Amino acid sequence: MMRFCAVLVVAGVFVSSAAFSQPDPTKCILGANLPVAKQPFISIEGSAFGAPDNCVDGRCADYVVVVNDAFGAPIGGASVVVDFSQCCDMMISCNQLTAATGQSFVAPARVSGTTNAVGAFTFKVQGAANSTGPDTPGTPLGVPCARVYANGVLLGSLKVSAYDIDGQGVSATDVSRVNREVLGNCTGVRYQRTDVNADGVVDNLDVNFMSQLALDAAAGTGSPVTAPYCSQIPICLPADATHYWTYRLETPKDTLISIDIADQFISQTVTLDTLSRLVNWVVKNQSLPRDTSLHFTWWDIHEKVPVKKSATITNQFGTFGLHVDSLDFLLAPAAKNDPNGPPACLSHYLCYKAAEFFGPRKRFYLKDEWRQDTLVVDSMAYLCVPCRKSHNGVNYPPTDTVTHLAVYQVHPSSDLFAPSIQDQFVKGNFAVRQRPKEFLFVPSRKTNITSVEPREAKTLRILAAPNPGHAGTAIFFSLSAASRVSVEVLDIAGRLVRSVAREQTFGAGQYSLIWDGRASTGVACRAGVYFVRLRSGSHQESVRFVLVP
Repeated sequence: MMRFCAVLVVAGVFVSSAAFSQPDPTKCILGANLPVAKQPFISIEGSAFGAPDNCVDGRCADYVVVVNDAFGAPIGGASVVVDFSQCCDMMISCNQLTAATGQSFVAPARVSGTTNAVGAFTFKVQGAANSTGPDTPGTPLGVPCARVYANGVLLGSLKVSAYDIDGQGVSATDVSRVNREVLGNCTGVRYQRTDVNADGVVDNLDVNFMSQLALDAAAGTGSPVTAPYCSQIPICLPADATHYWTYRLETPKDTLISIDIADQFISQTVTLDTLSRLVNWVVKNQSLPRDTSLHFTWWDIHEKVPVKKSATITNQFGTFGLHVDSLDFLLAPAAKNDPNGPPACLSHYLCYKAAEFFGPRKRFYLKDEWRQDTLVVDSMAYLCVPCRKSHNGVNYPPTDTVTHLAVYQVHPSSDLFAPSIQDQFVKGNFAVRQRPKEFLFVPSRKTNITSVEPREAKTLRILAAPNPGHAGTAIFFSLSAASRVSVEVLDIAGRLVRSVAREQTFGAGQYSLIWDGRASTGVACRAGVYFVRLRSGSHQESVRFVLVP
């Protein structure tokens, strides 16, 4: 049987019909309007007075995609999509100025257009980055996060920068933010969002480029407006992926040391009374430590200051709510077997009891320079928060205010080791070993701090995993007493999507239910942000869940 392909002729050029031809990634051209070295880069811009950034001054984010078939013939009428859903520090505007650009926003974080008669479409993507400083996690420099599709065929991936770094419109503030990222942050990581001149590095050339963008915006041209934002993209995890696990001192060192501390929960003087553990870097599966000289000492705090707050934590295990109960210990930067002493690029942390919450309860491979093990990561027990510490007239501000540490129980057992340990309080050799129970520290982000009543902190706990999920999620919850419970899925506007459990009676304990990603009508829900709510009487707890395609 013979196959025929519809072909158009436009100005002497053979043009394939989108209905019959398949795009060939090897024949398509990404960034056809750019020098070859800049074709792997796309920038997100803004608008002025309802018009997209123009290219009169040579500073614009136009990005041309040409779609061809296997014979090199352009495909007119092809649907071209740039998908930013993996760009965790980008915010895509829902106003893509369709009348002027021909492009449209498509949830959760895509921009689409249709090729013209010669197979080309020019993107002028509207949006911004969400950086508030050099420690705001993002896509690392040189890592592509956007994917380009034509008629559903993947053409390639792009590295993404933004003219508006902080989501407030292009201004002198963005110049300052780019300059700060050029100067560097504690983690040593550079982010792709500030490579605004698309040369693969973040340096003073980017500062100069951003200065020109800011001048354009101040003059009423360029990209002073980048909002409103509608994309639903999971937040970035901390760039510093260093994990830690603990070794307890065979003979804890008792002392009384008065220090001043402050974080977003408390600000006061407290007393360190016992050095009880060494917190050592560890490789978890394939997650390598940034720097194997980084360690902490675990100092118990005498004043167990009550906090009674609620927060949301995001790490590689998912996004979940937890209750922060009371202050328990301090992590102080430390050196192990290193005569140079503790590294300067490390924050102090205040660690709070976290009303033991569900952990992943899966086995992970853990290894440091002393030993290796495969352990089940159990319930979360503490949350560690970057803090300011003052002692003997010396002030130690946090060097990374974004990375928090979620602390989970593990149950190893090891031989005895006797390393040299030094922090700003002690120096000497200490015998340490691992015994059940020890703790694994996991880099995390924290949001949504609210006050809670002590009774609520002991009543309801809820977790959705996996999160994000492709076809719904498992809903885990625990009750401290027998209760009549409702479990509901709500959309981002707060409308009821599905009742998973309605006024069912459960005894005290831990339970799991399944939401299959469908509404009460049986129709599959669209990708986006949802909330799983657990209600019992006047108490309720909810967790944010992202449903992905």
